[in-house]
This record gives sequence, C-alpha cells and structure tokens, in this order.
Amino acid sequence: CGLQTIIANFHQQRRAPRDMVRIGMQILEVMHQLLSLEIFSMLEGTWELHHQATRTLLDTLHTYSTTESCGQEEAALHSSPLEMALKDFSSPDTQRTLEFHVTCVIWVDIIANATFGSPSHVPRHFDYIPYLHANGLKTQDIMGCHSSVMANIAEITCLADWKTSQLQTRSLDAKELSGRAISMATRLVDQVQE
Repeated sequence: CGLQTIIANFHQQRRAPRDMVRIGMQILEVMHQLLSLEIFSMLEGTWELHHQATRTLLDTLHTYSTTESCGQEEAALHSSPLEMALKDFSSPDTQRTLEFHVTCVIWVDIIANATFGSPSHVPRHFDYIPYLHANGLKTQDIMGCHSSVMANIAEITCLADWKTSQLQTRSLDAKELSGRAISMATRLVDQVQE
C-alpha cells in the first residue's frame, strides 16, 4: 500500500526533469531490491505487483512532459527525462546507476513476459526494444546476454501475445502472422550474419 501511494504521488508530481529522474531512481532502487528479494527467495510473494509498479515508474519517467514549465518548441527539442538521463554523461555515477536499475527491470520484464505472457491490461509506454537493438542498454554487461538477443526474445514474445489475442477474438490472419514471422526471422538472420 505504501508503495502504491508513493508511485501515485510520483506520477502526479510536477518537477524539473532532473529532479523527476533523481526521485524516480530512488524509488526504482527500492523496487528493484523488492523484486530481487521476492523472485530469488522462491517464496510466493507479490513480485508481479512490484514488477508492475516498476513498469509504471518507467512509463512515468518516459512520458513525463514539462510543457507547463517551458515553451512548446523547447519541450519538443528534448527527450523524456528517462532518455535524457540515460544519455547524460555529465554525472557518470548517476547515469550508470540508472542504467543498471533500468536494465535489471527490463531483464525481469522480458523474462517474465516470455515465461508468463505479457500483462494485457496495462500497455507499456516505455518501449525499450529500440534501446536494446541500438545497444543503448547493455544487458551483456549486467546479465551476460547481449542486448540484441534480449530484444529478439521480447519481440518473439510480443508476436506470440499478438497471435494469442487474435486467436481469442477469432480474427487471426494467417498471412499477416506469417509475414510478421518471416520479417522477424529475416532480421534475426541478418543479425547473426553481422
């Protein structure tokens, strides 16, 4: 309950982007510890709830807009606070800490979705797959699995989820499914050849 209140308050705050990242990072550190404790203790817990909270926090940091505090043109030139912080090398310790926690949360998200299926009730606003393909988040430095492999796992899971939803609504188009699968397979072959 306390965590829900903190996340809700964080979501409603209007602060400078750097302050949002600093506060968000503190919350993310706590949630990462809770997630790790629950997952690795092999006790039945509420890891799914804490995992969803981390996704909400990342979504807030990614979609946060400061249009009230600056002009439209200036806001359009800037990335989200999360993107700015991940690219900010002026504070290497903060940048590395944020990248570590974000990468850990993404790793859990990819593995949980591949194992249990993606949560259909809450869409993800922070699309980390392009970051993984661009090697902007280096999972190989933390998990030992290259970021492009993690991106591929996430994309395969998304395709499986799409297929399942199409089957449930009885609207699966076999041509579209094979087209998506062929496109994905072609990209995978290209990556292996590189």
